[in-house]
Amino acid sequence: MSFDWLKKYMPRTLFGRALVILLFPVIFLQLLVGYVFVQRHYDEVTRQLSRSIAIEINYVLKHLPENTDNNTLNTLSTELGLKANISTDLEQKTDSIKFWDLSGRAASKELRQTLIAPPVLDWVSDPRALALTVEQNGRTIQFNISRSRLNASNPHQFLVMMVLGSIVFVMISTVFLRNQIRPIRRLAAASQAFGFGRVIDYTPTGAYEARQAGQAFLAMRNRIERQIQQRTLMLSGVSHDLRTPLTRLKLQLEFLEPSDEVNAMREDILSMERILNDFLDYAKAGTQQQPEMVNPSEIIRACLNNYARNSNVTYTETISPRAPSQIPLNGTLITRAVDNLINNALRYGEKVQVSLDIAETQLIITVEDDGPGIANADMETATLPFVRLDKARNQNRGGGVGLGLSIVADAAHSHGGRLELGKSELGGLKATIIIDF
Repeated sequence: MSFDWLKKYMPRTLFGRALVILLFPVIFLQLLVGYVFVQRHYDEVTRQLSRSIAIEINYVLKHLPENTDNNTLNTLSTELGLKANISTDLEQKTDSIKFWDLSGRAASKELRQTLIAPPVLDWVSDPRALALTVEQNGRTIQFNISRSRLNASNPHQFLVMMVLGSIVFVMISTVFLRNQIRPIRRLAAASQAFGFGRVIDYTPTGAYEARQAGQAFLAMRNRIERQIQQRTLMLSGVSHDLRTPLTRLKLQLEFLEPSDEVNAMREDILSMERILNDFLDYAKAGTQQQPEMVNPSEIIRACLNNYARNSNVTYTETISPRAPSQIPLNGTLITRAVDNLINNALRYGEKVQVSLDIAETQLIITVEDDGPGIANADMETATLPFVRLDKARNQNRGGGVGLGLSIVADAAHSHGGRLELGKSELGGLKATIIIDF
């Protein structure tokens, strides 16, 4: 049997679900105990008391002389704690009882079964007493019976104490439950921050399982930080070491006579320098840096200043009236990502359209070109490091090693966002950075 339909009604948080697990048996137990108490204990007590009253009334009816007056009736009924009087006519012919009077219905059933004469019961005229009327030997006898003699006294005390006790129990349990959930929330916050490229202080606390998960997270975070640091040092070291021989080669080429071979060598050296710069940018994109409150419009405009003389690069921006003026961003990573997208667009196309859209809770940066674009089948692998899409891009026009889109994707992921690739209206590639804040 599937319970998938129940999932949409369940709380999404662990604390909410744990609270439901705590409250469900408490409420179910209260309903069960309340039902058993009312239907078994309280109902049975009411029947026993009603049966006793019926026996007393039967005694009065059996020992009452045929020709008697109210004085004789009062004398006999008073000894049993009853109030009775004789009338000449039965004014009320049918029972009267309110539909929610459960104890009255239970008492009425028992009285009819036990009394020797069929009664007429009036539970409405006086809420604190029952007017019971019977007809015997052509005379009408009415008994006024206090409801305290028919019902158990203070039956609500047990239910009230049960409810109040359960409320106190749930409140105390909720406090302890919140304390148990807090370490898991702290672990989730630390994990989310690390996924966004931030390192926050975290110390494992709580139950044994929570501490064990926290220690495993710290070990994993330290291992990833070491790997990032080693990758950064390796790429930086290799790039730095290769710059020295490249500089010597450039210097030696300056002393050679201009020729096609010399020009080709210069192009190769420039291509190698671009590759080294891509390696350095890729290494820097993986470093953990704290974001700052900045104006995204100013960052994009400052980045576009480098292309101010290029009339093929156009820029538009749309800012919502409810959008904040500053949002938490790593300005260096965003600048590097936008710069990579524009350079790739200019490398493979002629026209470039840059747009910025700032909504109330979302930042969208889009760069489009009119180049050859990327095939739909290659969209997923285009952002992987060192992937060169020979069919989609003309590699003779660029000297990259397939790190441009990977750098952009890493910059977006470090902000908790994503990079989406698609078809541009200009005919080429459309790269969109989406960041929720």
